Amino acid sequence: MFSATNAAFEGFRLAGRHPFLMLFWAVAYAAGIVVLLATMLLVVLPPAAWQALLAGDAEALRKPDFNPIMFAVAFPLFFAVILLLTAMANTAIFRAILRPKPRGFGYLAIGGDEGRQILLTLLIMLVSMLCGLGLVVLASTTIALTPEPYRVLAGVLGGIALFFLMIWVTTRLSLAAVQTFVERRVTLFGSWTLTRGRFWPLLGMWLLAIVLGIVVGLVATALSYLPVVFTGVPMPSFDLQSPRSAQVMPLGTAAIVAVVLQALIQMVGTIVQVVIGAAPGAAAYAQLKGSPA
Repeated sequence: MFSATNAAFEGFRLAGRHPFLMLFWAVAYAAGIVVLLATMLLVVLPPAAWQALLAGDAEALRKPDFNPIMFAVAFPLFFAVILLLTAMANTAIFRAILRPKPRGFGYLAIGGDEGRQILLTLLIMLVSMLCGLGLVVLASTTIALTPEPYRVLAGVLGGIALFFLMIWVTTRLSLAAVQTFVERRVTLFGSWTLTRGRFWPLLGMWLLAIVLGIVVGLVATALSYLPVVFTGVPMPSFDLQSPRSAQVMPLGTAAIVAVVLQALIQMVGTIVQVVIGAAPGAAAYAQLKGSPA
């Protein structure tokens, strides 16, 4: 029997079973993001901008002289790396729940599973764009054919109907990623059959997972300020109107430790949020696969 509540809390159970795995994922992804952003800045910022930044010219932070050509080259690479990191996160969570036998470094790997997740994401983006284009044409035509006094009402009712339609379709297709992982083939609409007759429990599961993720985010944000409070390091302040008057945190040992701990706590909280968001799908799939679709 499918239990929406049980599935929604699967992320917490995974974090409870593997607390050090959460820490490893947080460090790994923080390092990956830092390297990615640093590489992007090295690519898109010309040497003159780097010289200004190294000389302490705060104005360069406000109006960076980006190289548009290099930015056009770097953006697709940035997008591809983000897709890869997202796919690695999803598959690592699915492995930890559905294939608990250790693999790779903390269930992180790059292979066919990650490739299929990337292809599924691109397929979802393509289908979403086509559906969005079709809905825009349909909405424009409908409003144009609606008598003038009722156009606003038609637009409001159409927007409400579209909102609920998106929730329904998204919920019905919400197990596509985990199904693609388990069956080792890209499948988007297979989730439609799997979730038949389970819309409301699945919707409740995802809503509960969202609430839990928000709570974890708030707690992580609150905890991340504890190192700053305990070390007595003043918080940085920035004047957006006058970048040259920005006051930055002093680079003492206590400040560095506080900032690192703050960033690490925030990153662990973010990773737990990701786990809470992805784990319910794996738990739901495991429950539903043995029951009639």
